[in-house]
Amino acid sequence: MEAADKRRFVLGCLALLLVNVLWVVSAESSRFIFRQAKFERPFFVTYVKACLFSIYLVNFYCTPRWRRLCPDRLSGLEQQYGDHPPENQHSTPTLSEPLFERVNFSDEETDDHLEAKDVQPSDDLFTGNSPKKVSFNEMHEVRILPANEATEAHLARLPYAVWVRVAHKYGMSDGFHVKQTYRLALMFFPLWFTANLSYSEALDLTESSIVNILSSTSSLFTLLLSSLIPSSTRAEKFNFSKLFSVALTIVGVYIVSSVDQTSFEVKSPFGIVWSLVGSFGYAVYAVMLRYKVDPGDRLEMPMFFGFVGLNCMIFLWPFLFLLNLVGLESLYPLPDSTQWLYILLNGLLGTVIAEYLWLRACFLTSTFLATLSLSLIIPMTLITDRLLWKTSFPVPLYLGTLPMLLSFFGATVLSVCESWDPILSGVTWTVGQVQRLCCYRRKAPINRTDLDIEQSISLITDPSSP
Repeated sequence: MEAADKRRFVLGCLALLLVNVLWVVSAESSRFIFRQAKFERPFFVTYVKACLFSIYLVNFYCTPRWRRLCPDRLSGLEQQYGDHPPENQHSTPTLSEPLFERVNFSDEETDDHLEAKDVQPSDDLFTGNSPKKVSFNEMHEVRILPANEATEAHLARLPYAVWVRVAHKYGMSDGFHVKQTYRLALMFFPLWFTANLSYSEALDLTESSIVNILSSTSSLFTLLLSSLIPSSTRAEKFNFSKLFSVALTIVGVYIVSSVDQTSFEVKSPFGIVWSLVGSFGYAVYAVMLRYKVDPGDRLEMPMFFGFVGLNCMIFLWPFLFLLNLVGLESLYPLPDSTQWLYILLNGLLGTVIAEYLWLRACFLTSTFLATLSLSLIIPMTLITDRLLWKTSFPVPLYLGTLPMLLSFFGATVLSVCESWDPILSGVTWTVGQVQRLCCYRRKAPINRTDLDIEQSISLITDPSSP
């Protein structure tokens, strides 16, 4: 890993830690919304938080680079034929009509040129006696290339280093334009909304301990999907050490949750289903987005999330009235001022900011490390309750956080050393040692026979010998 990649990786790890802090704050506000404020409407809360993503679209007004990514106007062919040009597009002229301009000669060149123009051809031209002069026309033909194609042709002739600076300054580097970003958001907003809605429904139906255990399986789903879906980076590849890290995380979450036996009271079996759906949805969302966006492409993530919020606002509002009509979730009465305050605070910190930082960290590190870091919410919550609320916890609760911390730091090392699999190497070495030991014990002594003497006879004799 190069120095620049290491800096990006460290920045991604710091972003993941900050995301966990924001999600701890968001979890506290969610607890107040669903339990103390008695506002048990997961779909409404998730819809409002998703709509807050559209705040990012203000950058179209504040950021000139975003406006440069918008096409000013469609060409005549696009207006007439859409995305499919006609078959005879190559015959359409791209140059302007011919224009004739006078050639600017210097004074000496003009005198010689006019003198040569006045000379009448004679027989001396064929005998070689006359001075050799060339006469040029005073007018030359000019055809103008369209401005947009001329700019592209000029940029194509620039040196690479100059082009990189120009592209970075004016936002012309390779990446997703507005139309491509919107299509990507249109594809992924159902996955994101389903995953977050499932998590909210699970918290409403089941205790948080069971939800945390089942949510930790998101890293397992991510690891399995990464092995099935090809990726351009080695950090997304499957290995047994990553699988061991996932198992260690699940064990740690189980130890923490098993301290309080009353936390395993299942109110509804649907809560378990919602937890698994949310974990799987988050894994699919992260892996597929990393697969669709190459590491070299520039995806404007605020623009992407802005379009996600816009799509949620446009396409999902009918479900508010549909759920109210069938009696699954009431729409009225609307939240009061205190409930609105906590919903907006939860949306801004736990959704708008945290989701952006988490997705950015996915591209700086790996999707596996990003999903595995979700389990760090538990030890951070314990530390927060200990420091802020002076809450005392039993010793096994703190011991259960150690496997989660070890798995996260182990996954960090595995992401840096992309091709290193210590578990597989250790198992291979152990099996090799066992096989060697077994073969050594079973190996019988070799008895030399008379046939071995033939193998030691020299076939080339010494010519000096008698």
